[in-house]
Amino acid sequence: MKNIINLFFVLLSAMVMSGYAQDVTGNFEGRILDSTGEPIVSANVIVSGKNLQGVRGAATDERGYFRVIALPPGRCTVQISHIGFQKLNFKNVIIRLGKTTTLGEVRLQSKTLEMSEIVVSGERPLIDPSSTTIGSNLDINTIETLPVERNFRSMVSLAPQANASYFGDEANISGSTGIENVYFIDGINVTDPHKVKTSTNLPYNFIKEIEIKTGGYEAEYQSALGGIVNVITHSGSNEFHGQAFGFFTNQTFTSDRKLGSVESDANSFSQSDYGINLGGPILKDRLWFFMAYNPQFEEEEIEIPNEGFHRDNKTAHIFAGKLTWQASENTNFIFSIFGDPNFRNRIGPSIGGMVPVSVKNLDPLLCRLEEGGINISLAGRHIINSNLLLEADISRYERTDKNLPRTAIGRNESLLIDLTTGAWSGGYGQLIDTQSERTSFKLKTTFFLKNHEIKTGVEYVENVTDQDHSWSVGVGGIIFMMSDTLYQSYSSAIVGKVRNRIPAVFAQDSWQLSNRLKLNLGIRWTGQFFYGSDGKRAQTIKNQYQPRLGFIFQPGKLGSQKIFGSYGRFFERMATHPLLNSFTSRTELITQYDHNPLLDPSGGQVTDLSIAILPEVKGLKGQYFDEFILGYEHIFTQRFKLGVRGIYRNLGEVMEDILHPEKGFIFGNPGIGDLSELPKFTRKYTALEFTIEKFNSEIFNFMASYVLSRNYGNYGGLYDTETGLGELPNTSRTLDLVEQIPNSTGWLPNDRTHVFKFFGSYYLNFGLNIGASFLWQSGTPLTEYGGSSFGPPFNTFISKRGSAGRTPSIWDLNIRVSYNMSKIIKTPLKPKLILDLFHVASKKTDVNYDQTHYSIIDEDGNHIGENPNYLKPIAFLPPMSLRLGIEVGF
Repeated sequence: MKNIINLFFVLLSAMVMSGYAQDVTGNFEGRILDSTGEPIVSANVIVSGKNLQGVRGAATDERGYFRVIALPPGRCTVQISHIGFQKLNFKNVIIRLGKTTTLGEVRLQSKTLEMSEIVVSGERPLIDPSSTTIGSNLDINTIETLPVERNFRSMVSLAPQANASYFGDEANISGSTGIENVYFIDGINVTDPHKVKTSTNLPYNFIKEIEIKTGGYEAEYQSALGGIVNVITHSGSNEFHGQAFGFFTNQTFTSDRKLGSVESDANSFSQSDYGINLGGPILKDRLWFFMAYNPQFEEEEIEIPNEGFHRDNKTAHIFAGKLTWQASENTNFIFSIFGDPNFRNRIGPSIGGMVPVSVKNLDPLLCRLEEGGINISLAGRHIINSNLLLEADISRYERTDKNLPRTAIGRNESLLIDLTTGAWSGGYGQLIDTQSERTSFKLKTTFFLKNHEIKTGVEYVENVTDQDHSWSVGVGGIIFMMSDTLYQSYSSAIVGKVRNRIPAVFAQDSWQLSNRLKLNLGIRWTGQFFYGSDGKRAQTIKNQYQPRLGFIFQPGKLGSQKIFGSYGRFFERMATHPLLNSFTSRTELITQYDHNPLLDPSGGQVTDLSIAILPEVKGLKGQYFDEFILGYEHIFTQRFKLGVRGIYRNLGEVMEDILHPEKGFIFGNPGIGDLSELPKFTRKYTALEFTIEKFNSEIFNFMASYVLSRNYGNYGGLYDTETGLGELPNTSRTLDLVEQIPNSTGWLPNDRTHVFKFFGSYYLNFGLNIGASFLWQSGTPLTEYGGSSFGPPFNTFISKRGSAGRTPSIWDLNIRVSYNMSKIIKTPLKPKLILDLFHVASKKTDVNYDQTHYSIIDEDGNHIGENPNYLKPIAFLPPMSLRLGIEVGF
């Protein structure tokens, strides 16, 4: 049987030729000494627990050192024994996702007398002695005590360096924009391949632990320009267990919302979701299952100017399933499937960043959205011997994104936007039908050689998007009315299938120079091969070498302190959206008229930006940043962990398309070749982070953090904040024209100088738990935008970027009160009532402003078309709201 399994992994390795992306396990290590401090050789270490099929073990080497790798996260029991010493048991040792748990140095007493074994608690905050990664881990025991939204992505902003954005792009991590983050669930990259704008959605009831990497990670891990969010779902066990749950809120439980200058009112809304999960054994210690289902419903009555209230509703079907098979003592397989298909009849405009003041008919605001998809993976791990581990997996991700008009007028007539009055009329303006998929094959080996832990891996990923996207409905597509004698129409169509093939390899050595000092030395290479709609290779990027270096030094008692530092280079894996823009035959026309083209479509001055598949850019460089981190962590009184970390990120290169005066839209590196008229794009993020945390207590747990940071440059990131167009990775409109260069360097939109966070929970012994999260942060910079010769959305900078003031500082308090009813009701079930209070005593503070002062320029270059809403608030901190919930464990 062993030979058959070895052969299987060899064949699997040859087939997949791949490298492991994100951990779904943790590691455990320590040193066993006698009472005089001498190492004990061949001491037995046995790990057991409800998350582990069977038991796992190791023996200490000549240094007294042991390691147990690839353990499932959760609590376990550890037994240490040797024939000449008393047994020692550690209970509640916590294995963290993607981390190494250490016992430090453990001393055994000589077995001079027959005495009972010693039992101690292993609970304490973690000092990971093997990694320079910074960020946070949140397990289900922490998550379920906190006032969090149902989507797991909402929890990311609890971590230091991760700030909730009010521009529409979720959490900004270490100076990046929200769509620069990468999301993994059960080892599968579930980030949208097309615009990287979102990921598969799962509620926290499906989740066992979340790991948020904000920097400092090693060569074995895939890069992200922002942060990495790594999630694992629940697994089965040797006992049947499950949970039923339900949550509900509506307008009755919410105070009045404050409306921005272009926002519509809502008459009523409701949000509800219900679900169940169940796990248990099929074969004890051999085959476990887990399955879960959670339908979600949202409904809102939205006011349309001059048209009254109309219904906006959404339904989602979220599910997950997992099989865990222990094929042999050293081999296990995990099969995962999960998804989040959802459907929405939406009330809202088709153009991001623009909202009508009034409408002459409903059709410009009526659309049908179909989003979400399904993920499936098979992963295997095989321990060949105590010094060699093989890990392999194959996964498939599929996603649908459709945005289709709901009416015949919406599908067939042009959208007319009157910029002088803000009135919209005609059709919806666009049709989008997008299908995306990702296939990945991965293999990683871990080899232990004396003081070296050597990891190697290879990986192959293919991202594919097939899209039919048209802004060309009706006569001239979308028509902007700038005055009675000046109209501008915009029409475009992108139809085709593109793909990005991404091979990667890495090698990494964790070298234990002494008991106190470890060096991590690694290199990762990633290639990108872009294929156009004609099926031919259109662009190649090969020179993407990513060194990752780090050190960890442990002063004092081992496991209680560490000083660490790292340097790394991290490349972007480009989304398929810019490939569709550059490597399909695209029609794009901008036409100016001196009359209304809906009445007379003849005449007009045409600017033809249509392109065929662009030629390959010689020497194109991938987008990347360099990162430096220095930090210190210290555990004191066995319950508290103090951390101080400094981080510096410098964007080294950017890939963007620009509007060339002669060649139309072209792609490249700003400041180089055909883009040499533009400056090099820059973004520099500097931060100092302080944290203190207390976890694993039965009564009171918390984490508090303060981050002092600055974010400066002329490039905000993949999310186009300045124009309001949003998810335009590598195709922003911020610096497309030479006339946009003046004043373009300054404080970036997500620069927040001061951020303080606190979250924690307190348990009262009669079954009541109180959890809270608190945030205070300074405001973000404001910029005065003007028009350009091409009109919207090509903004210019009238004054230096970020110099027009700042939004107010804000504070936000959320509270969860939960009560365990089994304290008063005698039942084998575990019912829990939940009351969530969001944005307690909210002042509905302004969080974003309309920063466009002028929309166009005249023939002499003077700014005209003054925006009456300039520097008026367009978004506010949400009002106070309440949500009711119940969870019944069994």
